[in-house]
Amino acid sequence: MFSTNGKISARQVKRMLTIELFGLSALVLPLFALNLDGRDFLFAFLLGILLVTLLTAVVLYLARHMKGNFFAYVKRRLGTVGGMIFGAVLFAYCFLTFLYVLRLFGDLGTDFVLREESPYVLMTMAAVAAFFLAQGELQIRSRVSEVFYPVLMYPILALILFAAFHMDAGYLAPGTARIDLETLSKGGEMVIPFGMLVLFLLLKPYVHDPEKGGRAVSEGVTFVLWTLLILFVVLIGTFGGGGVRSLPYPAVTLMSSTEIPGGFLQRWDVIFTGLLMTGLFLSAGACLSYMKLLAKPFLRRGKERNLTLALCILGLLAAFLAGNYEKALQLYQVLGGRVLLPLEILFLVLLWIIERTGSRRERQGGGQRDGEEERLKAEKREKVGKILGIVTVTAVCVLVLSGCSGRELEDRKFSSVVVVPSEDIEARMDLLQQQSSQFLDYGHVKAILLYEEVAKDPIKLEEVLLYFQEHPEFAQNILVFAGGEKELKVARENSRGIGDELGDLYKNQPKGKEALSADLKDLLNFIFNEEPEIRIPVVSAAGEKLILDGSITVLRENS
Repeated sequence: MFSTNGKISARQVKRMLTIELFGLSALVLPLFALNLDGRDFLFAFLLGILLVTLLTAVVLYLARHMKGNFFAYVKRRLGTVGGMIFGAVLFAYCFLTFLYVLRLFGDLGTDFVLREESPYVLMTMAAVAAFFLAQGELQIRSRVSEVFYPVLMYPILALILFAAFHMDAGYLAPGTARIDLETLSKGGEMVIPFGMLVLFLLLKPYVHDPEKGGRAVSEGVTFVLWTLLILFVVLIGTFGGGGVRSLPYPAVTLMSSTEIPGGFLQRWDVIFTGLLMTGLFLSAGACLSYMKLLAKPFLRRGKERNLTLALCILGLLAAFLAGNYEKALQLYQVLGGRVLLPLEILFLVLLWIIERTGSRRERQGGGQRDGEEERLKAEKREKVGKILGIVTVTAVCVLVLSGCSGRELEDRKFSSVVVVPSEDIEARMDLLQQQSSQFLDYGHVKAILLYEEVAKDPIKLEEVLLYFQEHPEFAQNILVFAGGEKELKVARENSRGIGDELGDLYKNQPKGKEALSADLKDLLNFIFNEEPEIRIPVVSAAGEKLILDGSITVLRENS
């Protein structure tokens, strides 16, 4: 049952905040630091942790001194005009975040889950689901977050833990970070997703126990920051600084190199993506909900639903008009990080100074009246709220968990191995698709077989690896082999099963006598982290099968 007192619990505040911040931060923060190496990135993030901690402390300080609702408080402290400007800045920040989250949702989904689907379709579905989540009472959003929290966060933590077993200690060797203006600037940008913390001031009148709600915010932020720090350390320990810079979504790509005990599923990156996409949908719903709360004092009663729909449509159109994901990211980074977030912080500092200087104006609160209005509306719309909650959960399940797309299984052709001859890899892959009446699905590839001359040439090898790196359908844990013309012919003729057989060769090796292995992640690390050499296993043909037959060593050009 939904409660009818218009309040949410401290636990719900913590879970809402955690889900809304983690997914967005895990995906976008590495993109803010593309020009930094591993140590510089960690230094920038540690600086970001310090700034976020200070931001949280200021927000909670103001929340403790705030009597009544947010609008009455800022009007008393900043005046009518100042309060309206502060509200407009928060509104613009929420709208910009909503735009970016929709664009990120579409790009992430087409890259890792529904590759043949249009990103505009995914963006529209995310906007519709966010609308259903935001148009109801705050209690609905909090209950949905409470239900999804263990479903999302516990598997994410488990996947990060398993990914940690694949780290290379050499990438985490002690060293000195570069401390300059660029690194310090990137540290400031790490705070951009955490601008949502300021909106706790809006939620305070709706929290059953505001004091516990403040502690819940502090605990949620601490949990998110520590989890992100562990994730980023694992990222650098797995891919190195160069690898992290080169990958479109390092946190997702990390999971394609993760092996879970039991070996029953290879593509954990798809599972991880589905979890993050669910978190993004909740973030989009939160942005709409906050915009509705910010505009509520200026609306006649009963007009909130129309406003939510209008904002949803405007945000979706803005995401469409952004052109592409890169432009949306740049807009979020520049406008959000250099304009809106600094303005938010400026107003917070002004409020903090006013409180600290001991202003003793009578604080008239409107919280009791607002709480009564919320209680009455919640009682009238309790049934509608339940329906909206069911629709929201159903929308997420249909969108993320079904894995459906515009192509049925019978229209797909699955291959367990990809053969790379001497000619241009991109032209060859395009030609194969043109000559096939079915869609070539590479989501289940277990092995890549390189022509031996390609494997020995560092320049050609880098071209091939860049192709695979730019196509996320190829998992990082795909095994890589080299062979001659005869071996490539055997692989082409048995493409459906030869990859599984090559993978089984390693699983069935005698204990202590395991053969040399190299996967796509190892070769990408060789390229992007400038390692001196890499050994690639060689296979030879034995009838219609391939067997291991030594290895070749590839040296860097300057080695």
